[in-house]
Amino acid sequence: MKIVEISFLQSKLYSKILPNGLTVSVLPRPEFHQTYGIFATDFGSIDCEFIPNGQKEWIRIPNGTAHFLEHKMFEKKTGDVFQQFAKQGASANAYTSFTRTAYLFSCTDAVWENTETLIDFVQEPYFTSETVQKEQGIIGEEIQMYRDDINWQLYFGTIGSMYPTHPVQIDIAGTKDSIAEITTDILYACHQTFYHPSNMVLFLVGNVYPEEIIDRIENNQSKKLFHPTMPIVRKIYYEDGKVTSNKLEMAVQMPKMNIGLRADIAYEKNGGQRIKDEWIKSLLLYYLFGPQSQNYLELMEQELFTNQFSFDYTEERSFGFGIIGGQTKHPEALKNKIFQILQESQKGNFDVEDFERLMKKQHGQFLMSFRNLDWIANQSIRYMLQGTSLFEIPEMIQTICIEDFVTAAQNWFCPENLSSFTIFPRK
Repeated sequence: MKIVEISFLQSKLYSKILPNGLTVSVLPRPEFHQTYGIFATDFGSIDCEFIPNGQKEWIRIPNGTAHFLEHKMFEKKTGDVFQQFAKQGASANAYTSFTRTAYLFSCTDAVWENTETLIDFVQEPYFTSETVQKEQGIIGEEIQMYRDDINWQLYFGTIGSMYPTHPVQIDIAGTKDSIAEITTDILYACHQTFYHPSNMVLFLVGNVYPEEIIDRIENNQSKKLFHPTMPIVRKIYYEDGKVTSNKLEMAVQMPKMNIGLRADIAYEKNGGQRIKDEWIKSLLLYYLFGPQSQNYLELMEQELFTNQFSFDYTEERSFGFGIIGGQTKHPEALKNKIFQILQESQKGNFDVEDFERLMKKQHGQFLMSFRNLDWIANQSIRYMLQGTSLFEIPEMIQTICIEDFVTAAQNWFCPENLSSFTIFPRK
């Protein structure tokens, strides 16, 4: 067992890789009454093509399969797993992202019972043709609901303007037509390949005894049979299409517009470098468009946006993008102004005092986030699946320098990386 001192939390992180490959980490926080657990696999919506474990031929699964599988895992022959968690005083949930699927619970009592329930239901699939058909109708209604969601359409429209061929531009839930192609055989193939313990991580944080619960988890896993650990062979997508500027009409009173900033991602980067690059670009956007910036004040004074203005950057394996925008009466003017700010920043005229002030603020806010247990758990599994640790981030942030901003701006804010997507009021 590996024990790491987390000085800024005055706590220790207990971690162990079990014989079957499962990585388990536990962060005891006895000052909290609640415990939060999350069990995640490195399998998301962009994993559309792979070689199933034990086979030799590539398969292409329908769009939305990872999300569909997430839904189906809660239904067992004995009943609904949500009811089991409720009986044990826990609240349970799950989600699917572009690159991972996570199952989680929170409770104040019966920590081991809920941890065992979490592990067992995720590792014991149960699918029938009848239940799959039923779920296709349920998720089909969910897909239709998101088709009418303005912010959802704006988000994926923006991604599509940056990534015309990469599967990241496909709705995580898929389409009604694509999920209609999902079968029990496809679900079992995905589970056998991506839900192997060696492709998963388990994280617990809260009022828990780490050595005791890790021993119990290891004992639970020792009683189960898994096929031998094998490297997962999945297709890695590279975007070679050009960015575009697109639009859509929906039932809105005022236009909404996003600027997309596609980043060139080297898949070979290790998790630590990818995380650092994500932080550099995120902080760069905050420097340029945060409420403390002169750019933000000018955009506000020129009335180029309403109070709905945001910016963000995301980087995962094989893709990375920034999104800037919001609600505006003047989408073209806002677009031109943002493009101007981005291109002006390529000159590298960043103020040292503003940079240092920003870094201190972000470092402090990041440390304050550790008051939230569910944030700790969700961020931890994200970093663990990339081969790094959430608890290394504070030290990593302090290595970022103003030259990193200059390099990022010069390489990232090129015209060939900038796109836009606008939703106009329906005529």
